[in-house]
Amino acid sequence: MNNHYHLIMETPRANLSKAMHHINASYAIYFNTKTKRVGPLYQGRYKSILVQKDEYIHQLSSYIHLNPVRAEIVKDPVDYRWSSYRYFVSQIIPPKWLRVDLILTMFDTNPKKAKVLYRDFVLSGIDKDKNIILNNTKEGCILGSDTFLESIKRKFVNQREDPEIPVIRKFKMGDIITSDHIIDMVKEKVRSNVRLQKKICIYFLRKYTDITLRGIADFYGGMNYKTISTIYRRLSKQRMESRTLDELLKQIEALLEMTNGET
Repeated sequence: MNNHYHLIMETPRANLSKAMHHINASYAIYFNTKTKRVGPLYQGRYKSILVQKDEYIHQLSSYIHLNPVRAEIVKDPVDYRWSSYRYFVSQIIPPKWLRVDLILTMFDTNPKKAKVLYRDFVLSGIDKDKNIILNNTKEGCILGSDTFLESIKRKFVNQREDPEIPVIRKFKMGDIITSDHIIDMVKEKVRSNVRLQKKICIYFLRKYTDITLRGIADFYGGMNYKTISTIYRRLSKQRMESRTLDELLKQIEALLEMTNGET
């Protein structure tokens, strides 16, 4: 199943990644059990980017709402039943969790005028190249100006403060976290339990590297790639249920970040 869906969300706490991992893992387990299948349900992993709200969030919203049009599923984004677009441009009352005002107030304080202006803005983007998104995405995880990028570096990256935001962690680690690096750190923290050591290595290889499921499977002597995905999902779920396991994984993540900072 292709999980190439897109959302713009603003949360009071930096816990969206944990929630999404939990939803993905829980639904995959439910669906596999119900249909008597095995292996990964979604194509690819959950990813998120940090967005400079005032400058780019309306551009990103338009880009997202036009995805079904670019994919030639519909000609008008309002016809795509799985999109939130209709709540932005019509009088249909949105669900409580959907804040259309976050985008619409950028166009006009009058809700009716804002809906018309937003619709015109989105439709004007059909058949146009949206390089503004690609050209302003830094390090593959931050959408914003150079000034915004520098402010993120000063606040989160150059300091030891870690707000538990996955995109910041990824930005801090960069490309230095290699498979050998991960394995060494895990062995340092998990000495006696070889089985758990292997599972945690697989978890971090999947989480922090671009190695494919099959690549990780081959790395461990030809394991089934579906088994790798299962191990990752189960450990993600167990981490949310076990404070002891979560603390252990946080300690290893801290070691990875510390070593990265010394490189």
